[in-house]
Amino acid sequence: MRHRKISLAQRISNNMVVQSVRESFIALIPYLILISVLTLGSALLTSILGYSTDNSLLLHLQATHRSVYSLFPLAILISLSFHLGKNYQLQPVACSILGLACFITANNQLIDSGHILQGGFFGFQPYAMLLPFMIISVLCLLRRKFNFDYVISRAISDHLRLHLNFILPYTLTFFLVSALVFGFSPAIKSILSPLFETLNNSPIFTQGIMRTLGSQILWFFGIHGTNTYNLLIDTSFLAQPLVNNFRIGDVFNLFSAIGGAGNAISLVIAILLFSKDQHSRQIARISFPFACFNISEILIFGLPIIFNPYLLIPFILTPVISFILAYCVIATGTLPFIECNLSWITPPIINSWQVSNGNIYVLLFQLVIIIMGIFIYRPFIIVSHLYNNEREVAEDLAKNLSVLGEYNYHTLKPQINTNINTKSAQNTLIENILTGNLHLHYQPILKSCGLKIEGIEALLRLENSSGELCKPDFLEEVKRGSIAEVIHLWIINRLIDDIESWREKDFKPKIFVNFNAELLYSEEFTDRFIKSLCEYNDQIVIEIKERALIDRGSVSIQNIKKIHDNNFRIILDDYGHRHSTLQALFNIQIDGVNIDNTLLKDFNPQLSAIYYGQITELCHNLGLKVRAKGIETKEQEALVKRAGADTLQGWLYVTALPAKEAFHFCRSWQDKITQESSSTKK
Repeated sequence: MRHRKISLAQRISNNMVVQSVRESFIALIPYLILISVLTLGSALLTSILGYSTDNSLLLHLQATHRSVYSLFPLAILISLSFHLGKNYQLQPVACSILGLACFITANNQLIDSGHILQGGFFGFQPYAMLLPFMIISVLCLLRRKFNFDYVISRAISDHLRLHLNFILPYTLTFFLVSALVFGFSPAIKSILSPLFETLNNSPIFTQGIMRTLGSQILWFFGIHGTNTYNLLIDTSFLAQPLVNNFRIGDVFNLFSAIGGAGNAISLVIAILLFSKDQHSRQIARISFPFACFNISEILIFGLPIIFNPYLLIPFILTPVISFILAYCVIATGTLPFIECNLSWITPPIINSWQVSNGNIYVLLFQLVIIIMGIFIYRPFIIVSHLYNNEREVAEDLAKNLSVLGEYNYHTLKPQINTNINTKSAQNTLIENILTGNLHLHYQPILKSCGLKIEGIEALLRLENSSGELCKPDFLEEVKRGSIAEVIHLWIINRLIDDIESWREKDFKPKIFVNFNAELLYSEEFTDRFIKSLCEYNDQIVIEIKERALIDRGSVSIQNIKKIHDNNFRIILDDYGHRHSTLQALFNIQIDGVNIDNTLLKDFNPQLSAIYYGQITELCHNLGLKVRAKGIETKEQEALVKRAGADTLQGWLYVTALPAKEAFHFCRSWQDKITQESSSTKK
């Protein structure tokens, strides 16, 4: 069950939309720090000088803070539209301007005299979050359904032609999105209004739980949770006393929003104590001074918590549990409080000291809630680090292998493995790759009849820093996820280089390449593979392990079909290894089968001959060619020949060789076979 949860979190985290949202808010970090500084300065001066002061500096600072903060929704809108447009290969600047145009139309209001009006039933910011997604969705839909390349003249620049072709979908999207917003806003209001009214009439405890839960969920989607919730729901209950002069609103300020939303002070401390992810630690360090004054925007948008499935549960759970505990304990009257008007920016511990006149039990209770939050966050931070760490390692590896420009982390789901021994083996392997050398070697494949060269199989080899070759099966340690994607991008580039080099020497062999099963689950990687190698589809034969069909089902089958439809031949590799099924032979259109060498090693000769013969006969009846792999002895060669294997491969003939040596071997072998054939005829 735990593996399934992590897998779901990986799918969410690596979704292109989610990645775009994260990139958008990371780009806003400098602006968020500016807002936090202005918020803190304005609140501190107001607290010191009072609200009714005529101090010009304070008035100017408050006006500046309001104006800069009011631009936050527009900043979100522009950044989101830009990054979504960029990642979906649309024109990002044009998408940002389109977002602004749709927003102005949706709200039917402009910035007037320095004040941005609320606009609409949901307020300003929810529209700013929603519109970019609607715009990109409509643009992508139009692009898939229609061909808008009506300007094709090469007499103008590519940049101009690109934007001229964008005019029609741009205009259509503007009207469609504007119509959708106008059409759905009243309907949503009519549906939600009765729910809000029911909530307003609920008991105080229920309203408190719902306010905590609702604001945290809104924060998770990038919407200012507290402000938006206060716009939607009547919060007059916050002024009601729980005991004596201690109000419900004070419960939030002192116990369920310590450091800001999500009990941010607990999250900051947990990151600094338990996380090894450098990005998270850096954001925590920057956020800490602001969290001490209950400002959490930097942490929420910079970490980010937005659309972060690893932190969603503790981000909601910590303040909810804190509110319940605080409400129940305070309602009993066991903790003493005095009447005290606290500013919301008063730091933790200090605020509990002031409202209790220095009562040690109130201080300890607030400290217990902070520590509880730290340990609620702890396991989720560790899992989040494993995800982030793999990303960092994959990017370092892509840089080392010179494929960073082609590498796109969110196209593939990373494999997070929490097993210590496996992680250790992976780390050793990655260190070997970073400090050693990857090589693409080639092992010739021979025709059973006459032993002529049928083709060559590309095999990955790793030379460690000591100059020794690692075992051929080393990739099993990183067979899934982003690291495998990086390595396969390198394989594609290396393969193209070798093919081009051989073509200059008039050497055009069939090249059999085995691709990782996990990669076939990614439509983005499949498309990239086809685009990179389609020019060489007459030479390249794709080998796919049977496990890809068993583990990934219909998604892999669709991508394999796409590869086959682009005129690549498909071979089912390692058939007969462990748990084989006949279904694999019928699921996809394949051209041949490689029989695993375990049938030669793990059975006695008599059983091997029967088993091999039956599989070969079945494949031939289905019109499939059969390759016998892993032939190491003359006895094994004789067995597979009697069984009817079409091609042979193994150390009996030659091991895998570097590209230059493989070329010379194939040429000399062909000359040798030709001479032997001529001698036989004579």
